[in-house]
Amino acid sequence: GLTARCRVVTARVQTYLAGLAAADSAGGDTGALFDLVLIDPPYDVTEDDLAAVLDALTAPGVLHPDAVVVVERAKRSGEPAWPAGLTREDARTYGDTALWFAMPPASVDATDGDAAPAADPPAPQVPQHVPPQGPAPVPEEMP
Repeated sequence: GLTARCRVVTARVQTYLAGLAAADSAGGDTGALFDLVLIDPPYDVTEDDLAAVLDALTAPGVLHPDAVVVVERAKRSGEPAWPAGLTREDARTYGDTALWFAMPPASVDATDGDAAPAADPPAPQVPQHVPPQGPAPVPEEMP
């Protein structure tokens, strides 16, 4: 079922992320690696508070390398200040609401510090069309 593949966290984000950081620094398995984070703070949240949350998401063991972070705010609030561990990929506005989409930057090769080259995705396997043998069936007429 769905509960085996996803988890909804209803804790205060600062408390939850601090717990993840504490578990990670203690060498514990946080079980995190979120692949989707939806952030919908109150419109009057300070820029510093939002920046702290975004920065905490970039700690090791929190985001999957292909994660998407979505921030919803009032359009008048302006774009969030993205930490080094997140790169804005897209932005959308709907009336007075703005959505910003960010992802972790390309993975870094730990041996030499250079960005790992992106592998070309394999070509899709397109099934070959094989015509049916014999005459095509004729649909029955409707009464």
